Amino acid sequence: MRIRWTPAAADDLGHIKDYLQEHSPRHAQPTVIELYETIQSLKKMPHRGRVGREPGTRELVFAGLP
Repeated sequence: MRIRWTPAAADDLGHIKDYLQEHSPRHAQPTVIELYETIQSLKKMPHRGRVGREPGTRELVFAGLP
């Protein structure tokens, strides 16, 4: 399985990082790493999460992140 990031999703991850760098610097890198690694885990566990609102997509909930 291949993970494809839409431009909007990649931009969102960048905005999350920028926001956390400004408001909670110690959480920025660990949070972005956790988001990225969890999304990449879909390669090995493609049915993780719930069925997405868009056909052929999955949605992951990230509880406990800042």
